Amino acid sequence: MKYIYTLLLFCICTLGFAQTGPAGVGSSSNNVLWLDASTLGLANNDAVSSWTDNSGNNNHATQVTGINQPIFETGLINGHPAIQFDGTDDFLDLTNNITSEGITTFIIFNETSPRNWHGLLSLANHLMIARATYTFNVAHSGSSALTQTVPRTGSGFSIFSASTGAGPSSNLVMTGATSVTNHIRSGFFSNPRSSVGLRTNGNVYYTAGEFAEIIVFNEKLDSASRNIINIHLASKYDLRISNRDIFSYGFTYGSDVTGIGQESDGNNSSARGSGSILISNASTLGNGDYLLIGHDDAGFSTSVSAPSSIVERWNQVWRAGVTGTPGTVDLEFFLGSNGFAAASNYVLLKENEDGDFSNGGSTIISGGIHSALNNSIKFSGITLVDGEYFTLAENKSDIISISGSDWSDIGTWDCVCIPGPTDVVKITSPFNVSVSANQEIFNITIDNGASLVFNSSDTLSIYGDLSNSGTISANNGTIAAIGSTDVQNFTTSPGADVSFNNLYVNNSLGLSLGSGGWSITNNLQVTSGNLDVTNSDETILASSSSKTSQILPSVNNAFVGDFTIQRFIGGRNSGYSNIASPIKNATFSDLDDDLKISGAGGINGNAFALGGGGSSIFYSLLSYNSLEDKHDTITNITTSMTPTTGYEVYLYNTLPTFNPTTVDFIGVPNVGNINLATYSIISQGWNLIGNPYHSFINWNSVSSAIPSLRPTYYIYNTNSGSYDLKDNTNDPIAPGQAFWVNQPNTGGYLPTFQEEDKVNSNSSAFLRTKRDNLFSLELSNDKNFFTNKVEIGFDYSAISDIDQLDAMYLQSPHKNASELYTKTTSSHKLIRNILNSSEKSHVIQLELKVGEPTNYHIETKNITSLLEDYSCIYLNDNKTGELVDLSLTPNYTFEASTGVTNRFELIVSNSFKDCEVEMNKSIIQKFNSEMNLRESYGEWYLDYNLGELGTQRFKVSVYALNGKLVLPASEINLSEHGTYKLQGLTKLDGVFVIQIVGQNNILNKKIKL
Repeated sequence: MKYIYTLLLFCICTLGFAQTGPAGVGSSSNNVLWLDASTLGLANNDAVSSWTDNSGNNNHATQVTGINQPIFETGLINGHPAIQFDGTDDFLDLTNNITSEGITTFIIFNETSPRNWHGLLSLANHLMIARATYTFNVAHSGSSALTQTVPRTGSGFSIFSASTGAGPSSNLVMTGATSVTNHIRSGFFSNPRSSVGLRTNGNVYYTAGEFAEIIVFNEKLDSASRNIINIHLASKYDLRISNRDIFSYGFTYGSDVTGIGQESDGNNSSARGSGSILISNASTLGNGDYLLIGHDDAGFSTSVSAPSSIVERWNQVWRAGVTGTPGTVDLEFFLGSNGFAAASNYVLLKENEDGDFSNGGSTIISGGIHSALNNSIKFSGITLVDGEYFTLAENKSDIISISGSDWSDIGTWDCVCIPGPTDVVKITSPFNVSVSANQEIFNITIDNGASLVFNSSDTLSIYGDLSNSGTISANNGTIAAIGSTDVQNFTTSPGADVSFNNLYVNNSLGLSLGSGGWSITNNLQVTSGNLDVTNSDETILASSSSKTSQILPSVNNAFVGDFTIQRFIGGRNSGYSNIASPIKNATFSDLDDDLKISGAGGINGNAFALGGGGSSIFYSLLSYNSLEDKHDTITNITTSMTPTTGYEVYLYNTLPTFNPTTVDFIGVPNVGNINLATYSIISQGWNLIGNPYHSFINWNSVSSAIPSLRPTYYIYNTNSGSYDLKDNTNDPIAPGQAFWVNQPNTGGYLPTFQEEDKVNSNSSAFLRTKRDNLFSLELSNDKNFFTNKVEIGFDYSAISDIDQLDAMYLQSPHKNASELYTKTTSSHKLIRNILNSSEKSHVIQLELKVGEPTNYHIETKNITSLLEDYSCIYLNDNKTGELVDLSLTPNYTFEASTGVTNRFELIVSNSFKDCEVEMNKSIIQKFNSEMNLRESYGEWYLDYNLGELGTQRFKVSVYALNGKLVLPASEINLSEHGTYKLQGLTKLDGVFVIQIVGQNNILNKKIKL
């Protein structure tokens, strides 16, 4: 049984190597002669006594007589040698006469002396001749006069092949330089021996020319096999043939061209040739299909010019020529003495761009099967495309986790080391490996049941691929794809989800997210290359009630494929919200599955402005035309949402409220420079603009080139029913947020949004709370939720009328909303009024718009910001005549009826004399004294000059900045002039307001204790 088993293995081996002839066609059983001058180790001008047969049949061409021996010449054709026959008496006899009737021959020949007949090759039944008329001839029927011809190139080397079957009436196919001819032969020669260089029977014709290679098969080969050998020879010697385009890479990869192919009369389905690769098992080989390969003859030493995941590769590189659809094939590499890696580490390395395996575009295929019997590596089911380069390479060995510990602990890994940027890591079950410092790795695999956990805000930099079948807990960590030699691939198990905190891509060849679901909860940035998500199940840029993701400044064309971009909208009163699209090609259909939409044919149908029985449709989607200063209703759900254009969307679940919701936009994120849409051109007056990025932006950076544009913007607040004023510098505009801006001068501006305008922030809210540091009056009422705020500040550069520091009033869209705003001398309405701080007194007109009659409340905020410069702060109610000292009574309640009135005046001054003049009131007497607070050695003193008013009583109070009394009020008597030391202040620490009130004067001062 053992003998039989061994014999069986031998048979299998023999079958595996069956097609080992020229170009991988045939074997020693049918390839009866193969003479190749390249295989002779002779010097130039050496006499040739024996030309070795490489077919395996030992049918050598010999000549023992020195005068009849041809000459070996080096470098005659494409760097290859040839054998020169003198045309007088040189010839070689074959050891064995080739007697088969069916033959196929291939001859590489060059005529050196013109003559009518050159006896190229004489076989027992065939005679091959070259003529001075630049034709090749095959003589038959026993007479050289009966010949058939095919053209050759002319002067210089040319390919000649002839193929015919057994029997006198067989078809004779001859191939020359550029044409193929077919003939019916009528008989055979009867030559006594087979020879090279002469006709051996009848008229003797010697050859005056040079042979580089002669190949003979003892049968008629099918046309596919003949094509393959012809291409092999044409590539090797750089010669013209009619079908060389089947393999068009022979000029640089013409060594040992080998291949498979099929035509209607047969095929060559496996090929090894004299090289180290066997091609076999084509999946869909059909008529007209070919796969040929040739190499660059670089040899089997190794090179490190490869992707960084590859240790080394063979220097020798093959290139594939594919015609038709041969399908996948098996490639078997025979190592011989050229092995360079452990059997399990061999990989097939492919590249289909420029043949440089080190600059990207490479594909690494593992899973090769090692045969100890053949000392070979076999890769099955391989697809080769036309022009693709490939070779054998060694992949890096995996470093395996052996415990669940920190990445930096050498006991975590079987290498007893800390893996680095050139290593390949596998985290195996059941181990959890934690990242507690910045780390670098090439490839990382996380097995099922294993996990990678980030303990803090550290970065794992990956230069190659990530394959996840386990768990990744990103927490506050960052994963960075920073390869440089190939496209990186991150994959996870189908149906599984991986959530990144931060994902950073800096690879000019890009990162591809493969099967499974992916999400980014914090920051995404692509500084080089792109992020391709076309192969992922879904890739989400997440948003929640606690924070939203954002795309930091990235390169042009950074994103490929559809992302799901979320935007969380918090619960609020029903009302219009300002919204914009962060993706290309968005329509209002993107909102339809998340929001109730009316008037545009959405899934929720239409609501009616007058109730269920009314006939007026309520339109919940509006755009704004700045050129015509009007809103337009959107009546079709498929209407495009143009990037940079703002829209108003009515948010509601019930009549009074809107519930928290996450809106999804699905598409390619906007990136790069984006011009403001023409429809949203910034014209004089109000303009509704949209943030086109999934990122916070600084509007001041965008608008800085627009003359006179005010450094503020507005966002509608459904909880107050009015537009909140936002500051460019302190309030970045949120992703998906639209906003209003006011242009006081002539418009016509189309600014450009740029990546550099982005601001790193992850707030979940559409509108952020700015840093309030201005004195403000906030209006509210007892009947509804509508509120608004007017701000008043001071600056030395401000002018008396409207200027760049001021902010225009934008009326609430609700008729029953009540609002308070200031009016300038030119009747401009402002909700931020900045006055010149060098002036001692100001009287500020306040207009009141009342939506519903009820009790109203004015509440002051940040009054301490005024007390540094102004001691007198009064609110004058023109209707009731009531004068309120806001420094003592910060809130005021009053009744109001529907309408618009100039109801109030705000009076601020740093002298009571000015207050009296401005208010023209008698309740404040003339004041010609002075009072001042000063510090000396940690104590505070009141310097006073009361003149001749006599003794006066004063009340001293100390307040915290929030208005709380921190020391009990005390009373003191002062007369004429002098200094009084304030008591009890040394116990305090911080910033406080000292208020000193007398009959005729008042002093407020903020001090630090």
